[in-house]
Amino acid sequence: MVQFWYAGLMNRKDNNYIRHMLFRNQLALTIICLSLSSCTVMKQKMATGSLKKNVKRSEVFKSHFAGFALFDPQSGNYLYEQNADLYFAPASNTKLFTFYAGLKMLGDSVPGMKYTVAGDSLIFWGTGDPTFLHPDFPDQPVLEFLQSREEELYLATGNFQDTHFGPGWAWDDYPYYFQTERSAMPVYGNMVNFQYDSLNLSYKIVPGFFNDFTEILEVKTPSFFPNRGLDHNIFQYYPDLGKSSYKNRVPFKVSDELVTVLLSDTLKAKVKTTPFRPRENVQTIYSGGINPVYARMLKASDNFLAEQIIYLCAATREDTLNSSRILHYMTENHLKDLPSAPIWRDGSGLSRYNLFTPRSMVFLLEKIKKELPEDTLLSLLPAGGVDGTLRNWYKSETGTPYVFAKTGTFSNNHSLSGFIRTNSGKLLTFSFMHNNYSSSSVPVKLEMEKTLRLIRDKY
Repeated sequence: MVQFWYAGLMNRKDNNYIRHMLFRNQLALTIICLSLSSCTVMKQKMATGSLKKNVKRSEVFKSHFAGFALFDPQSGNYLYEQNADLYFAPASNTKLFTFYAGLKMLGDSVPGMKYTVAGDSLIFWGTGDPTFLHPDFPDQPVLEFLQSREEELYLATGNFQDTHFGPGWAWDDYPYYFQTERSAMPVYGNMVNFQYDSLNLSYKIVPGFFNDFTEILEVKTPSFFPNRGLDHNIFQYYPDLGKSSYKNRVPFKVSDELVTVLLSDTLKAKVKTTPFRPRENVQTIYSGGINPVYARMLKASDNFLAEQIIYLCAATREDTLNSSRILHYMTENHLKDLPSAPIWRDGSGLSRYNLFTPRSMVFLLEKIKKELPEDTLLSLLPAGGVDGTLRNWYKSETGTPYVFAKTGTFSNNHSLSGFIRTNSGKLLTFSFMHNNYSSSSVPVKLEMEKTLRLIRDKY
């Protein structure tokens, strides 16, 4: 009996000891965790303090209207804001809104053309597909489909119920590649491609149809590049450029008549127009994956692709192509939760009527992030020091990009919205918006680079 009593006493002492040691270990672990958490919070506060000083004291940022928002998705908190709830002209940051519209309204492929067969006639009409005969998109399923048909070809017109230029666009930018006209069925990117041949002092012109509508100037003018008048498709250039190579793309003036002529010339078959668009037995030909279109729009900041993506969205909802109706639909159905209501007028950002806040840009980016795998999303955006409009900016010492963002620039305005990968592994979301600086954008970009490096290193 004594032996059992002693053994039981020892077991109780052992259990008490174990419980005591477990309590001590848990207490120590809690203290360590609290200490680490306290250190993390302290480190973040110090980083935010440094960031605030950098932004607030910057003489460059003080010289104009500047806004900034930095968001941590893990904590759900804004790490720093300045003028984040005020409206800015976003320029091509608008393309992020267009990107989101595509993600919500389009599938994984580009709807290239709608058609139906009526007897011995193939009636087809455009969906706004910007890739058809575009020199940067070699795969051409729509072209192959039309070439394979034996029916009479009819282009149905009348579904484009919009203007060829967007609201708030500068009228005198019409001859520049960045302000290409919008249309229901673009061909060759709605541009004439000029590739200069220095040996023959002439241009190779694509499509070749425009060879007969190009004049060589005898006297050199200040604008030596290929140019055209406002109201016609007569192109001019001066032959002696003094350069070994030169290429340029000049928008042509769009009309249904010109589209049918270009199609007839390309297909080697007569294409006629008809105002009739059937409502039954309508089928769609797809032009390939949508991601290459998104990538080029975002990386090269291609205005034409952005505008036409809005029409692709329209083609999925209704029979007519009208950009303002789609922007209204998106605003009312998918963007009601933005912190500030977007003032959204076009797909590309050429319009100076567009106005967004940095906080709304960050909120939009978080919505976009929910639509795609992270790796896919970052691969579509320009990467600092690597490609697109960020090729020469935000370079990493290791060669691994840390900024993935969309630029937006027109005269005296520059914006950058996207994601920054910190040295601690966090992926933070930010929007930097600058309006009304009086010098070039270079000092602004240099100061932004300094700020984003600080964020990369401190957070």
